[in-house]
Amino acid sequence: VETVDGKIKCFVNGEFVQEAALDPYPVISTLASVDQEYLYLKVLNYSDDDETIEIILDCNVDSKYMEILLHDKDEKAKNSFEYPEKIIPVRRERTGAGSYFCYNSLKNSLSILKLRRTL
Repeated sequence: VETVDGKIKCFVNGEFVQEAALDPYPVISTLASVDQEYLYLKVLNYSDDDETIEIILDCNVDSKYMEILLHDKDEKAKNSFEYPEKIIPVRRERTGAGSYFCYNSLKNSLSILKLRRTL
């Protein structure tokens, strides 16, 4: 078996038998929920790379929003009984939201974006 340029090539006894495309798998999972005032976007990036994602909403939101981020630069970092707060959520006020905007999701992270809905 050989992988080249997004394809798998299969050989038996040195003879080429079959070729198949490697379909990329999603590395971002998202979930949206709403209440009377806010839209919440939960973004899970389980890739080893930062990913810029396009967010397209069917409603208007304020430019200012709250980001709650669970992430550590050390991808092997974990909480333990000895260090229960090694990885903790960090809250940051951000700007630039709208019915269309881009968000940079850090590698191996969970983000919650709290967006205030407007009329």
